[in-house]
Amino acid sequence: MENLLWIGVLGAVPALVCTLPRCYTLQKFPRGSEELQEAAGNLSRGTRSYLKWHCAALLLLLGAGFGILFLLQDLEQPSGVLFPLAFLSGSLCVFLTGLLGILLTPWLAAHTAAALEESPRKGLSPLLTGGAILGFATLGLALLELTVWLCLLYFGLGLEPGDLARLLPFFGLGGAAAALLTRLTAGLFSPAAALGSLPAPTAEEPLPSDDPRNPAALARALGLSLEGHPLLGTGLYSSWFCILTLSLSLGYSIYESAGLGLRAMLLPLFSAAVGLLCSLIASYRLRMGDGTAGKGLLHSLWLVIGLSILLTAAVTAPAAYLLMGSFLPWAELLLGLAAGCILIWGTQAFADKAIQRDPQPPSLSPLLSDGLLSALLPLLLLLLVLFFSYRLDGLYGLSLTLVGMLAPGGCFLSAASCGGIAQTAHTLLRLSGQEEDLSTRALPLTATTELLSAAGRSYVLCAALSASLLALLSLFPPLSDLFQSAPLAGLLLGALLGPALAGLLLRGGRTASKALSTERERQLREIRGLRSGKVSPDSHSCVSQCAYHTLTAAAPPLLLALTVPSLTWLLLGVHALTALVAGLFLSCLTLGFPLAYLGELWAPSSPEGLSCRTSAGPTLVTLLRFWAVAMLALSIL
Repeated sequence: MENLLWIGVLGAVPALVCTLPRCYTLQKFPRGSEELQEAAGNLSRGTRSYLKWHCAALLLLLGAGFGILFLLQDLEQPSGVLFPLAFLSGSLCVFLTGLLGILLTPWLAAHTAAALEESPRKGLSPLLTGGAILGFATLGLALLELTVWLCLLYFGLGLEPGDLARLLPFFGLGGAAAALLTRLTAGLFSPAAALGSLPAPTAEEPLPSDDPRNPAALARALGLSLEGHPLLGTGLYSSWFCILTLSLSLGYSIYESAGLGLRAMLLPLFSAAVGLLCSLIASYRLRMGDGTAGKGLLHSLWLVIGLSILLTAAVTAPAAYLLMGSFLPWAELLLGLAAGCILIWGTQAFADKAIQRDPQPPSLSPLLSDGLLSALLPLLLLLLVLFFSYRLDGLYGLSLTLVGMLAPGGCFLSAASCGGIAQTAHTLLRLSGQEEDLSTRALPLTATTELLSAAGRSYVLCAALSASLLALLSLFPPLSDLFQSAPLAGLLLGALLGPALAGLLLRGGRTASKALSTERERQLREIRGLRSGKVSPDSHSCVSQCAYHTLTAAAPPLLLALTVPSLTWLLLGVHALTALVAGLFLSCLTLGFPLAYLGELWAPSSPEGLSCRTSAGPTLVTLLRFWAVAMLALSIL
């Protein structure tokens, strides 16, 4: 079995090799007008200027991390120097991934914009090709790095599998450090450039943020390109690599005594390679149809993702049985595949409904309520999946579930990377300053790919949270006992109860205000003489309508606040209820008080400030007080 450690190349090499003909295909597309070429050249020069600072920060990080690990290593062991080298390798590969996205996104966006100059339909081909290049090159590089190091350390240096298991987490440490640096630098540059390019409120002749005469327009375009693959790709690379290395290490340490250590290492490695290869095969089945960048494009992408999941599930089933002698590991992989698909689809569907309901949110209240409620879906799904997978086969089963969730990551990342390319292409068309406003041709592409980007961002965040939890459970095995106790369920329910209540309260206040506004407009429209002051308004009707809708909107959060703790007490016991109140206390500290003080800083009469300081924030604290006193009273009984 040790001779099969090279098996990762089955997915890594095809993923990297197939990006070359796709790059060659992009070269055949026209380069666009002279104005567009000038705008693309300016963006490329701005990108190189940004990279100088980014590379300088990376060198400082690499030097500090390598030096600290070199000082902490045991000089008496010959393999001690490998730990800082593993950190260095992980950091450099994640940095190379970010560099790939930073340099290629403007180039891909320029080809997309040039195709959009001819027709909206022609813009789809370079956009999807560019997303596939970024997605599969990223995960192919991650799998190739791991496979090369495994072969080098085992076959070249003769390390034992136990030493390999101890060394693998340091690769993940380097990748996590480089991903953190990219998130800090690029993640701050993107909003700073967007806000800094807005016209000043006191400007006599305000210039739009994407006007070619605006000096900060180029920085905004660069920020949009950084928001795509450079952030998504490095984040998913680091999480994917950490989960894969931890699953190899856990598999060997758990099954070594049973003589299945190497088999347990090969299963996640083989599953990751098969998932990447099946995603690559499925990507060639993508059909653009009539070229409409709407539901048709989303439907085609979902067919590709579904095909990759089915292929991965079919191939890994016999492999799991042959390696481990049971279909239980395959069931855990299948659970992760289903969870990843539901996570991506649910986030994209919720974002689609939110955009259709309110294309341009006018205030902070809708953003807060929708954001808090939409965050519950990935969190609940992730916690349920992790709980069931751990109950099936412990830590190794949990790691296999996470490997399955990230197995079709090539398709997910390819689709999500299209968002940054489309946004940058749209900005390039605006910066070209042509007489005809060609940027409207990119709007359908931008609107559709933004949904995919939102789902991709949620997927990357869940992957990072999963990698963090797996690392903590590997470091502190006693923490895994929490998955078998009722207090953990209560603690998690209490922590999630706060965002759910705050989102429902903010949404309820907005619903009641819309009902009052509708009644006001009805009276102004139907009652003659009301505008001139000859007839008095029916103010009591407005009060009645607002009160009715307020009580209706208060029903869901009230039922949630009373039934969830009560059911927790009845089904899981008083200790679970105590843990729920503790989780609710943490929600009050991190969400209730900040919302209340946010409302105090808002304008005194603004609806958003009133909702935060009188409803969402204080209600959480009031609910905490109710259940704390209720528990005290129940303890006396």
